[in-house]
Amino acid sequence: MPIAPTPINPNAEVRIRWQRISRWVLRLWGWRIAEWKLPDDVKKVVVAGEHHTSNMDGFLMVFMAAAMGRKLSWLVKAELNKPVINGWIRASGGIFVNRHAKNGTVGQVVEQMNAADSMFLVMAPSATRRKTDRWRSGFYYMALGAQVPIALGYIDYAKKEGGIGKMLVPSGNIKADEAVFQEFFNDITPRYPHKASTVCLDPPKMLEETPSE
Repeated sequence: MPIAPTPINPNAEVRIRWQRISRWVLRLWGWRIAEWKLPDDVKKVVVAGEHHTSNMDGFLMVFMAAAMGRKLSWLVKAELNKPVINGWIRASGGIFVNRHAKNGTVGQVVEQMNAADSMFLVMAPSATRRKTDRWRSGFYYMALGAQVPIALGYIDYAKKEGGIGKMLVPSGNIKADEAVFQEFFNDITPRYPHKASTVCLDPPKMLEETPSE
């Protein structure tokens, strides 16, 4: 059964049009949203999107989120907070963070999530399109600090489908939650399997995430 779009604000005509366009684009490309296990009443969430091996992953996630009535948020380094481009970055969901601030990237994101009415923050825990032997754990501590759930977003190139396949509340036991991530993402086929990073979280002291360029 196809998944019907669930707009956050059904009175926003622009948002509804963008939903329709996004659904049309996905069909044109031969992709589908297989599942979206994110209830409408969940207004704040950190989405761990993996495996990230290609720029196409981001494009597909943007269209899938829009098709389901969600506007993505993403991290941007404060150096790009400049006239002309900063308005566009904010409008597109960019969240500026100062990597040199005393409270760190994690602390800044927690503060902004606490102050926001809603936020659909998407991050790639691997933080790169190259193969690494572990994830960065900043996304985990952002969700833990803001007391919001972590949604597991995926793009499966073997099946040409994606979505939100699981949602969990971080327990604080990083190894136990890591096992949940491993079980879920080990069955997902990335665009370039040889570039897929190992699903293994950094130890607790490694709390930083590098914002997007």
